Amino acid sequence: MQETVSSTDVTAGIAAKALELQKQINSLTTKLDVVKDELRELANGNKLKIVVEGSGVVDISSPREGSEKIVLTFDEEKLKQIPDLKTKLLEKGIIKEVVSKVSAARASVSIKPNV
Repeated sequence: MQETVSSTDVTAGIAAKALELQKQINSLTTKLDVVKDELRELANGNKLKIVVEGSGVVDISSPREGSEKIVLTFDEEKLKQIPDLKTKLLEKGIIKEVVSKVSAARASVSIKPNV
């Protein structure tokens, strides 16, 4: 559920500050993208590591070609209706049950300045 609130001087001030900072980030990101393109050209399709003493490291990876990947999917509810089949597929290693964890996260904040 999304709540929309009327802005007070305090909330409007904080939101305005966030919007202004986001505009600055967007401007810097655009400039950085141009520099990254120049670095890619310098690397000429090769992997390259540039160490700038006292400042840090810039790594340029090799480009990769796009490709297609086949992903098999199944309807878990339908598979549950045939427990013997699920058991056989698990026993033969054709399918595996994997437990994945979802980490807790702070509430996200989306900032969308008018451009």
